[in-house]
Amino acid sequence: IIIASKDLIPIRVVVGRKGKVYIGWVQSPDLEGGELTHIKLLPILSGYLDAEQQMHISRNYYEHYQQFYDEDGEPLDLEENDGGHDHLTRFCIILKVEDIHLLSFFNKKAFDAIETNIIAE
Repeated sequence: IIIASKDLIPIRVVVGRKGKVYIGWVQSPDLEGGELTHIKLLPILSGYLDAEQQMHISRNYYEHYQQFYDEDGEPLDLEENDGGHDHLTRFCIILKVEDIHLLSFFNKKAFDAIETNIIAE
């Protein structure tokens, strides 16, 4: 988690019993008393796992960020900029570590390549 935060590597997090999936960038980890209890994540994609554990992406936050915010997270100077927040980091979500079922680095190109090469049983 610390490496992902430092190097801006996206991670995939599966939370809850229903398999909610978030893919995003870890913001500075909260090491409360030397223990990681929560993860602050700026989501770029989200979705869910189906009964066969296949991941389905249902939200693309990244496209929204590109449309309304600059590379520093500040709102673009658009005539009708209704990006939703005064800074990109306001989209961050807080996840309790105890609710996380899976956490891994994520690479979209690798994910797409693997998904297109699934072998039917």
